[in-house]
Amino acid sequence: MREPAPLGLIGIDSADPAERDERPLLTAPPRTWRLAKYALGIVVPVSAMFAAHRVSEPEGFDVGDMDTPPAAAVATMSRIGDAAIRDPGPPERLFAHDAFGHSRAVRVRIVLPNEPVNLPIEFGGSTALMQAQWIGFDGKGNEPEMPWPENGTLRAPARPGAFWLVLSRGAVADTVADLALLVEHPMPNARATGINGYHLGRWPRTSDAMVPRGFIEVTERTSDFPLSPHLRMSDFIVHDGQASFPKYLHVRGALLDKIELTVNEIAQMRGVSPAAVKLHVVSGFRSPSHNGGLSGAASDSRHMYGDAADIGIDANNDGRLTEIDARIVAAAAEMVERKYPDLIGGIGLYIDSDGGGWPYVHIDVRGHRARWRGGVRRGGAVEALPADASFDSGKTVVDDSTPPAAPLASPAPPPKAKP
Repeated sequence: MREPAPLGLIGIDSADPAERDERPLLTAPPRTWRLAKYALGIVVPVSAMFAAHRVSEPEGFDVGDMDTPPAAAVATMSRIGDAAIRDPGPPERLFAHDAFGHSRAVRVRIVLPNEPVNLPIEFGGSTALMQAQWIGFDGKGNEPEMPWPENGTLRAPARPGAFWLVLSRGAVADTVADLALLVEHPMPNARATGINGYHLGRWPRTSDAMVPRGFIEVTERTSDFPLSPHLRMSDFIVHDGQASFPKYLHVRGALLDKIELTVNEIAQMRGVSPAAVKLHVVSGFRSPSHNGGLSGAASDSRHMYGDAADIGIDANNDGRLTEIDARIVAAAAEMVERKYPDLIGGIGLYIDSDGGGWPYVHIDVRGHRARWRGGVRRGGAVEALPADASFDSGKTVVDDSTPPAAPLASPAPPPKAKP
């Protein structure tokens, strides 16, 4: 029996007709098939191009035969054409120098529903025909698209939640993931003691601080949402025993900025990147109800207004939290206030290392200077210091003896409260 022979380049084989019941369908020699294939490969594309050219520019067509469009339509078409040619998508963007606070690390804006939002974005080209849309991180839906306003001021979403901004033009979209928008739940009324079943309590009327206008809703999905490189929503949740979500908290961007700047100072002292500095938050936001149940807590604690946090940092990187670390953190916070007077506030040094807690520093942005120290070694009492006292100048004297170090893993909240 003879081996089947390939028929040209198309790979069809034909067996010996004598060994097949039917006649072969393809009997042309290989050379004929090859020439036919090359001819088709040249003639068909050329014919298609010629036909397309004839369709796009029909014989006898004259621009004068078109109806003259109104001037506004001409301007619009010109703008669309220019934008499509120059900027097929959103123009290149960058953030203003102070967009993320002095630390350049605060990654959120906190607003109320429908509030004007002026994002610190600068564009490297025309924003004509660009659209903006708030995309919900919380999975509850997105806001409708809106034209990018000429003055750059957008309207915050009408519902509370966590959002990113998406800019688009044509089929190209750009997600502004560097900066998130947190829309608070407004305080229901002056006598309200909670939101959506979450108990908060009532703020003291004698306070000189501003009662929070709204509260950030925290769900299981958003509890790990980053506020800055070292701080997340979960760091400011109230430890009040209300286990179910959602929870509600209030925090100010200036506080986040001051804490990140303090971390930066410590990183500079150690000659490392700020990312190498580990931060522990003992207490962030406190509701009036929770604050009132803490032994020794100030009735007007700054924690109730979202502008205070108690933090611990292994500042000397020896794997322990000791009094030395707390003193370094307090000194770093002092340096921050000298560099950025708009972040002035309270600094409290707590040496609480009897096994029930660990050394930490209270930092707030109340707007005026305050200094104190306290803890177990002082009998639990808080000792106010002179207004000009400074934890990095030697004016504030702390006992020289260093107490036993507290472990870094899973530190327990301190038993004593503070301002």
